[in-house]
Amino acid sequence: MRTPVPALATTAILLLAIVGGATIGLTTPALIPDGLIDVTIFALLVLLFLPISTQSLRRAFRNVRFTASAWLANFVIVAPFGALLAWLLMSGHPAAIAGLTIYFVAPCTDWFLAFTKLAGGETAGAAALIPLNLATQVALFPVVVWLVSDHVSGFAIADLLATMLVWFALPFGVAALIRAVLSRAGYRGGADALLSRLPDAGVPVVLGLLVFQIFAVHAGTITGALTLAPLVLAAVVAFFGFALVVSQVLGRAAGLSSPERTALTMTTSARNAPLMLALTMTTIPDQPLMYSVIVLAMLAEFPHLTTLAYAFRRKLGSAPAPAAPVPRRRSSHAVRYR
Repeated sequence: MRTPVPALATTAILLLAIVGGATIGLTTPALIPDGLIDVTIFALLVLLFLPISTQSLRRAFRNVRFTASAWLANFVIVAPFGALLAWLLMSGHPAAIAGLTIYFVAPCTDWFLAFTKLAGGETAGAAALIPLNLATQVALFPVVVWLVSDHVSGFAIADLLATMLVWFALPFGVAALIRAVLSRAGYRGGADALLSRLPDAGVPVVLGLLVFQIFAVHAGTITGALTLAPLVLAAVVAFFGFALVVSQVLGRAAGLSSPERTALTMTTSARNAPLMLALTMTTIPDQPLMYSVIVLAMLAEFPHLTTLAYAFRRKLGSAPAPAAPVPRRRSSHAVRYR
């Protein structure tokens, strides 16, 4: 099976953004104005919210067994485990603890669908999870920030709700307006497909631009903290291994089909780093180490998802096909009755 091009492309964009941003930040740090980051964050949030609608939220509750299993795995089991990992491995580095905790508690709401499809998983059920996952993690975000805020300087909990209102409600409203305009402009039949393709193409580019700006503006602080990279990698690997075991055990216990278990593994493995990075930068300002930890964890995520997709697809291809029913032949010695 070929390596998924979107994963390679996104990884390449992020690596180039890190190298380019760090180079500019260390040589000409005044080149990128701080205010430009806010514009990029807003554009990223609008792109992430484009495919989300109230109809997709209602669809999430139809397959109760799969949806409940995914929600339980994501928010009750693997998220607390990730927070525990962050506290254990990043002791003495409060900003890194906060960054990893924020990264671990939020399941992905975009690119995990592509890997689910590549792995032969249940994409329809996985797509229905997106609005539910998004609503839950946005509701939990203030709680998580409150838990880590005691150890992070420069953060005022009183400003959190106002910041969330501006940086969540406003881009969500712009995304809803774009959906309405496309529907009224004659794109009703293909609006869903168009709104899905726009984030697929735009999110990696805008995310790369944001990472470039972060490293350009805060290069000195970030490059000075690269010694934490092995610990970040160890935490991410342990988290992914735990998520794989939990998803497969829970999926079998819940009686999920093989494609549903594959989708469950993908949603528990992929994290929503772009949204968490954007929200973290707006609610907890001037914490470049925290942002860089989220970016480093995200870079480790793509090889893992690629490997999972390959393994599940290979397992699917090697699974024995169900035996065809043997037609019953009528015996030539059968007695005929008039």
